[in-house]
Formats: sequence, C-alpha cells, structure tokens
Amino acid sequence: MDWWNLGVGIGGLVAGSLGLYFAYLAHRSAELAKGAAISAEDAANAARIEARQALSRNLSSVDIGRAIELLNRLKDVHRQGSWASALWLYQDLRRTLSEIRASMPADLEQFHDTIDAAVPQVTAMENQVDRDLLEGTKPEEPQRLNRVLNEMQQELETLQGKLTYPDMGGN
Repeated sequence: MDWWNLGVGIGGLVAGSLGLYFAYLAHRSAELAKGAAISAEDAANAARIEARQALSRNLSSVDIGRAIELLNRLKDVHRQGSWASALWLYQDLRRTLSEIRASMPADLEQFHDTIDAAVPQVTAMENQVDRDLLEGTKPEEPQRLNRVLNEMQQELETLQGKLTYPDMGGN
C-alpha cells in the first residue's frame, strides 16, 4: 500500500503541476489577447482621427469653393455697379470665411492669419459701400475693390489646393 500512496502522491503532484502549467498558459494567452485588444483599440482610434481629419479637409475645401464663388460674384457685382447686391454678398462672404476659419485643420495654421485678415477687409468694404449708399455717393472704384478680392481669392485657392492635395508640395 505504501507504493500505492506514493504513486497517488506523485500522480497528484504531476496533475497539480500540469494544472499550474495550463493556468500559466491561459494567463499568458489572456495577457497577449489584452495587448492585441489594446492595439486594435489604438488602431481604431487612429482610424477615427484620420477619418475625422479627412472629413474636415473635405468640408473646408467645399466652404473655400463657396467663398471663391462668392468672391467672383462680388467682382461681377462691383463691375456692374449693383451695390445693394454687394451688401448681401459681403455678409455671405464674411460668414463663409468665419466657417472656414472655424473648421480649418490644425496642420494648416499658417493660413489662419490669412482668413483672420480677410474678415475685417470684407467688413471694411461692406461698411464703406453701405456708408456711400446712405450718403448718396458712388462707392469706390470697382477695380480697387476687386484687387483686394483677387488677393483673397489667390490665398483661398492656395489653401484649397493644400486641402485637396495635402501631399503635394508640402505644408
């Protein structure tokens, strides 16, 4: 019987050791799975951020296209001398520029100053035309106003190119 007890004891020791070994393997597997889950979560977060940035770029590009269209319409209105229509377009342009500034991606901050400077220029034009109309005088030469609008348009077209083709020509 002594051999029997010794055999059972050794069998118990082997079974316990195997149990501990399998528990270690299960724990190690769980740790690896946890690491993989964290990596998947990080990848999902990175993809979400990238998608948000791409959407922001696309929306900003659309807003810039709308601002460029407003600039072209304003230049035509200036040439035609339709100053009352210009007042409405100034307001739309100012609002659109503010929307562009608010949604502009952080990696294009060199253009923030450009947009920030354009809003007061549009406001100054609007105020001058409004004042001239109230006083019954003819507003300034359309060519001077259009030169300012052309400069704005050039900056916006550059920005739109950087938004549309971010890998071209650097930032």
